Order: sequence, then structure tokens, then C-alpha cells
Amino acid sequence: MTFFRISALFALLCMAAPAFAQSAPQYDRSQLAVGATYSWESSNGLSKAINLGLVDGVYHFLVTDRAANGDETETLYGTNQEGRLLWSDLEGDIITYQPHDCSFVTTSCKSELFAGGNSIGTTSTTAFYADGIWTHIVETHIQDQPSYTSYVCGIYDQDSIIQVLYAIDSDSDTPFWLRITSGPNAGQSQEMLARVTDACQKARPIS
Repeated sequence: MTFFRISALFALLCMAAPAFAQSAPQYDRSQLAVGATYSWESSNGLSKAINLGLVDGVYHFLVTDRAANGDETETLYGTNQEGRLLWSDLEGDIITYQPHDCSFVTTSCKSELFAGGNSIGTTSTTAFYADGIWTHIVETHIQDQPSYTSYVCGIYDQDSIIQVLYAIDSDSDTPFWLRITSGPNAGQSQEMLARVTDACQKARPIS
């Protein structure tokens, strides 16, 4: 996967997932404990995140990724109070979402992406929630790159922290997966990952 695709997937780590009813309520990002840390294992290596809380009107979440070869990168994510992603900053490589990204929006949603102040493309997202699983179908159109569709399925805890994630693109046979290794659900993460894998495989059209 390219940097942009991996960054977009890891953006879901810091999103606030509202509980779903007839209409999905907004989650209050300010309710997460400042300084709380979380750890995951993924198909790319290991990740650790810390909630930095509110900084200049934006909620900050820092994710450190360690690849299998030991290389480390840090990405800072900024969200609004409702948990929508506003920007990601991978060591100075900043992507901004206008008006915000489309995570956990149960109606069709479109976001414009900017880098260096210039528009670089758009994402169009359809999301739905069933059996405790969020499924996002994201169409991405980046300038001078082939368009593709991502199928992203995840389970979140009561504090909106991702427990497991499975994602695969329409132009790839290699999925990305992630499961939590800290907290009360760590022992159930393998079973939960099997559930979201099945959900995404059902959502993705057979080519």
C-alpha cells in the first residue's frame, strides 16, 4: 500500500465511533482520557497510540508505527469534537480533509483532500453499522493516480477505540489487518478479527 492508503487506514485508530441506533448520535471526543495509551499488532508491524487531548481547538492523537524491520514513524492526527478527522501529519507530510473525513457517517459523504494547500483529490464514502461492525466503502480519487475503492471493516469499544480492523482495496489482493493487544478485549481480538474479515469479504464485490 502507498503512504496515503496506510495513513487513511490508520486514521481510523483515532476516530470516535458513535453508538448506532435509528440515527447515529455524535460521539463527544472530549470524553476520552487525556494520556490514555493503546497498542495494536497489524499486518505492517506494531502500533502504539496516545490521546493528547485538546490542543488549539483540535483533538490530537499520536500514533507510532514500528515496521517489521524496526523502522519507526510517528503520525499526528487532528479531529473535531465529533471525532471527524481534520488532518494527518506524518513527520511533516500533512494531508487535510475538507470539511472533515467521512468516518462513521451513515449517509453518503464526500471529502476533499489537500496537501501543501493544493487540492489533491476526493473521497466518497458510504458507511453502515450491523452486528457491532462498522463497514466503510470508500472511493478514492487522487490526481494522477488510478482511482480505487477500499472496503474497511472494524469493531470499536465503548470508548470509541478500535479493537480490530480489516481493509482491502479493489485493485489489490493483499489486505491490511489490525488487532488490539492491550485492554480487556485483547484476548478476544482474534475472534473479532475473523468477524470483520468475513464482513469485508461479503461487502467487496467478487471480481
